[in-house]
Amino acid sequence: MIQGGDPDSKGSKQPGQLLGDGGPSYTISFEYVPGIYYKRGVLAMGRESDDVNPEKASSGSQFYIVQGKVWDDKGLDARKIKVEKMRKRYILIR
Repeated sequence: MIQGGDPDSKGSKQPGQLLGDGGPSYTISFEYVPGIYYKRGVLAMGRESDDVNPEKASSGSQFYIVQGKVWDDKGLDARKIKVEKMRKRYILIR
């Protein structure tokens, strides 16, 4: 993915300043739509992980563009099976 949207990085001239996590104080309500998956070229809003953001609210400025492999239905089905096997294996190990 390609990520952007940190307003703090525009014109920053402070040596050693960490950039990439900035944004406004507001968030955008959870906008997930079941059944829709991200594919190459999609623009989406970034958000913090669920453990610190249980409401799953999106950043007011952080965004990303999906890049990479284009999946067809057959490939997605095979990937889903592989992920499910890995998840079951993980549960058994714990």
